[in-house]
Amino acid sequence: MALYGGFSGSETNRDARDPELNRTVLSGDLNGDDGDAVNGPWADMGENAYHVVTATNVADAVLDGFTITRGWSWQATGWNSGGAGLLVIESGITFLNCTVTGNMAHSGSGMYLYDSPASISNCTFSGNWAVDGRGGAIYHRAADYEVPVTVTIRASRFLNNVAMPGGGPGDAGAIWCSFSSPLDIDGCLFEGNEARWRF
Repeated sequence: MALYGGFSGSETNRDARDPELNRTVLSGDLNGDDGDAVNGPWADMGENAYHVVTATNVADAVLDGFTITRGWSWQATGWNSGGAGLLVIESGITFLNCTVTGNMAHSGSGMYLYDSPASISNCTFSGNWAVDGRGGAIYHRAADYEVPVTVTIRASRFLNNVAMPGGGPGDAGAIWCSFSSPLDIDGCLFEGNEARWRF
């Protein structure tokens, strides 16, 4: 399965689309009444979806050309407490030309990857907040510490993401990885990310 955004409606082929000019927004704001989800205050978000995008046991899927915003799962429990923007469980996913911004969760607010060998290219993660947890932008972990699962990130930007302490540690403003969860990163920009660790 492949999903593509960035169309104006007049294109005759997929290569003519422009995701930067023609934003295709996937939003968790069900009532359309949120305050500023990037800089605060975080207002009127109680009805928001726990996750804007979910993928469970999906192979070879593509998400290309979307803005993913206003997921709100920091008050949830279990799996639902992570991945407000994207929750990816045991799936092989390719993310291209996406902007993930203004999401809040316990861990991996922008994207929570569990046992998922994702490929991320030309994406921007900005203004995502992990509250009481780890990984403002991305949380990446393998199911089995002895079986590595690699996530590849190319030509992407991580801007002003935050991990805050509370009941959890507040680790890794941008990306947090568990043991046996390697990252292969090239040509990326990390700027203004903050981890407010509890100690």
